Parts: sequence; structure tokens; C-alpha cells
Amino acid sequence: MLAGLITRTPMVSVLHLPTPPWRRRQQWLVRPIARRVKAYVCVSHHSARFAESMLGMKPGSARVIHNGMPVPTVLAPPVPESPPGTLRIGAVGRLDPQKGLDVLIEAMPALPGCRLVLVGDGPDRAELEEMVRVRSLGDRVEFAGWIDGPWTATWAFDVVAMPSVNEGFPLVIVESMLAGIPVVASDVGGISEIVVPGSTGFLVPPRDPDALVEALRTVATDPARRRAMAATCRAVALEQFTDRAMAARYEALYLEVRGS
Repeated sequence: MLAGLITRTPMVSVLHLPTPPWRRRQQWLVRPIARRVKAYVCVSHHSARFAESMLGMKPGSARVIHNGMPVPTVLAPPVPESPPGTLRIGAVGRLDPQKGLDVLIEAMPALPGCRLVLVGDGPDRAELEEMVRVRSLGDRVEFAGWIDGPWTATWAFDVVAMPSVNEGFPLVIVESMLAGIPVVASDVGGISEIVVPGSTGFLVPPRDPDALVEALRTVATDPARRRAMAATCRAVALEQFTDRAMAARYEALYLEVRGS
């Protein structure tokens, strides 16, 4: 931002994840420069309101351009349809406190017909593995570790769970929907701008294992509804959340900024 200011180059700044307030020295530096930025872009309306508050901007002045992902050309072979009451649940992401995966493991004893695959790695792995051991879930919870993307080329699930405590606009949900996988996620950050309850998945309060169990059980007990949600997921994602759609919106913004 300083380089743009010094060279008098129009600036577009993008904020991905709402973060705790900057330290006073950072605010002293960023706020005055922010007034010289041509356009602030956030990946969700939730992030936009956060940025406006932190930077002292006029409400509604931050732009919103949702993240997009490439349409997958290769998908993992679909799993055989799970009988009513059972699910193959996937959770994809870093194994750290932000993702709330301890809540998901806590919910698993109440979902005896379900299996869980944790795709990813991170600092909480040992702690989560201990939770699985203590609850005698080793035969139903698998730690797949890190894999090169896209993960949808390797893994197919009935549903993807994202019990995060904080998110901006998580790409895992977009990847899931492009692969035709419904999502059960915490209602935090910009997730409600992707997941439509009852249509493409379900939203639950964060840190609430009982609500998570109920939503996953709803998906498990109605295979026909699950199939319908899967089809809707892919249709919505193809219309709204592809890399091409995102690029077109940024291109239009850059042309606008250049011409102003």
C-alpha cells in the first residue's frame, strides 16, 4: 500500500479473513493509507462490514467479490449410496482450533452409523487423535493427512462438515459444491453466503455438537433429499462460484479503477 501511495498507482486491496484488531501502531499506519485506496474488496459481506469498522470506512463502501474455484475436470468415483441413517462424512482443512474439528469428533458417538475422514494436517492432529482414542472411535474416524489438491479428485463423501469458529469465505465449501457434495457448516463469517439451509446444506451454531449431530442426522436419514441437495449444490456453484465468474468481476473492477 505504501508503494502504491508513493508511486501514485491506483490501489485495490483485498481482505480475505476477518482478523482481530490490528495493534495501535498498525492502525496508525493503515487507516490514513486506506483513504487513498481506490477500492477495498472483501470475500464476503461479513468481512466487508469488519473492514469498514476497522478502517473507519463509510458503511457499504467495501466491495464484495466472492471467491471462486476451477470447475473440476476429474472427480473421485462416487461412493455407493449410503443406507438411511448412515453417512460418509468428510472434513477438509488444517487441523487447528479455528476449524472446530474437536466439536465434530465430539459429535461422532451420537452418529453410530457414520464414518468420518479428516483430510489435512496441522498442529492439533495429536490432540484430535487422542480424542478419537479416548472415545473408542478408531474404527469410524480416519486421519487421511495432507494430500495435493484438488482433494475432490481423491475423496468422495456424502456430506462435508465444516464446524469452524471463524471463516471468511472458505474454498472447501465451494470445492464441495462443485463436486456435488452437500455441506453442514457453522454459521460464521461468509458461510451463510454460500450454504443455503435445506437447499445446499445446513447451518449450525459454532461450538454446538448437539446442533451438528441433528443436522448430520437429517442428511443421513433422507437419501432422496441428500441427492437433491447434491444436484442443487453443483448447479449453484457452477452459476456463482467458479474461477471464471470471480475473474470477470475483478476484471470489471480493475477497468473501473483504471478509468476513474
